[in-house]
Amino acid sequence: MANTSEQLTLKSSTQKHKPFYKLKVLYEAPSGQKWEDKEIQGTFMEWFNVHGFLQKKDLQLWLGKNIEVIGMADPTSQKVAEKQYEDIVDDTVTMASASATETPASAAKTRKPRKKA
Repeated sequence: MANTSEQLTLKSSTQKHKPFYKLKVLYEAPSGQKWEDKEIQGTFMEWFNVHGFLQKKDLQLWLGKNIEVIGMADPTSQKVAEKQYEDIVDDTVTMASASATETPASAAKTRKPRKKA
């Protein structure tokens, strides 16, 4: 019997004592044509909090950003990921411009005098 539907295959792997998670992605058409065939990698810290609990939303956003078909199936998560990226870029630009306007002389003026022992 022929396969009449699209097929998404995910194969995960890790190496002992390494913080990386690898995911092999294969997305095929019913005809067998490969629409997406790639390997992506991320760190566990992207999806787990400091207590070791999985942050489902963070994992979902990462999958939607890195696997096209998942991003298309859940466009809201892809938009959220894009918004987060834009916010990070905006914050970085703001911090860079703020530090560029501060000169060593202006930084010295804001320092408090040291107390003598």
